[in-house]
Amino acid sequence: WEYVKENIQKVLGLDAGDRVNDGGITLIKNDDVVAYDSIEALLESEGLDILYPAELPDGVRITKISEQVISEGYTIYCYKFTDERISITISTIPTVETEDLEKYSEIAGPSIMAYLVKDSEGDYQVVCYDDKYEYRICCYDYDVIIELLNGMRGIEK
Repeated sequence: WEYVKENIQKVLGLDAGDRVNDGGITLIKNDDVVAYDSIEALLESEGLDILYPAELPDGVRITKISEQVISEGYTIYCYKFTDERISITISTIPTVETEDLEKYSEIAGPSIMAYLVKDSEGDYQVVCYDDKYEYRICCYDYDVIIELLNGMRGIEK
């Protein structure tokens, strides 16, 4: 218990006695933890030009985004959701080899070309690209993954 009391600020971004903001979103960046009221506020404040799922299934919301700088020019962002069967990972460097995309079916997203595959466990994965990033959306259900893909939006600059 002493460890939790002493490290709650670092682990959760909270002081002892603080409450979690139910509707907010947290950014974990290196060792820093910052809370925002919305995904839009987070992306705008942090100057991030990554896409986000503006439309989510009922009862699902984004709870946090983690940013991990792997090396100069190589950063990974991970969206965490209330439904752990959904994930979105964004990378500044492609992680799926071009020849591996041959196993995927091409599908059209709202503004980007995407590639869909169903894995051996029955889950779906969409990989898509814009000018700067590779997006990997993983989900348990075909209709939900298509909804997530079609709902991807950016912040107006």
